Amino acid sequence: MVAGLGALQLMLEQGQDKDWFNSDFIVGLAAIAVVGLVIMPRALAMAVAMPLGGRLYNSIGPRPLIVAGLAVSAAAFWQMTSPSLNTNPASLLVPMIFQGFGLGLAFVAASTAAMGNLDRAQMTAASGLYNVIRQVCGSFGIALSATLLTRGYITNRTYLMEYVAALDGTSAVWLEQLQRYLAGRGADAVSAKSQALGLLARFVDQQAYMLSYNRVYVFVSLLFVLTIPLVAVLRPAAEERPGK
Repeated sequence: MVAGLGALQLMLEQGQDKDWFNSDFIVGLAAIAVVGLVIMPRALAMAVAMPLGGRLYNSIGPRPLIVAGLAVSAAAFWQMTSPSLNTNPASLLVPMIFQGFGLGLAFVAASTAAMGNLDRAQMTAASGLYNVIRQVCGSFGIALSATLLTRGYITNRTYLMEYVAALDGTSAVWLEQLQRYLAGRGADAVSAKSQALGLLARFVDQQAYMLSYNRVYVFVSLLFVLTIPLVAVLRPAAEERPGK
């Protein structure tokens, strides 16, 4: 989000000098700004949830907060498993807000509980170790998600191309209509056929990636659900234990 806002500010400041979108530099900044603005609702929801989680931690302890955060995140990611290429981007706003809210609750409670049983002298080393483990596990999760996305795309594309090939008559009619449309806009016969095949391939690629993203979100949602039982083994902080 910070990078997106910075890119937006720089784009507005340098746009006139760089001739706006005729400059690759401005186009790149615009892309970064769009990505930053898209994830802003999630970041703002986390910013609200984290101090709220901190206030509730002293009242109800870490377990209810972590369970609630994981459950909300699982439900929010599950809502991301059904979009299609025709989905209105605005409809994804609510799931993104709940993702940020759930993650904010879970992260605050988990990190506080992880440090709650440590002496002050151990806090620095433990904090560093905790951050390293979180970064490594996060990188592993990103790599696994990227692998699932790529493999899912390849598998889905293969199935979709087989489906298109099986509809010989329908595909041929669609391609012929598209070639006529392109020819009517000035393309010669060879170029019209090439462009029509290219558009078909791009459409199949988009559908394959969409299906693959849906599958990755299913995996992430189920992962959150499977993590919930592990909260039962969480050791409460010393001041929360009976007799302390």
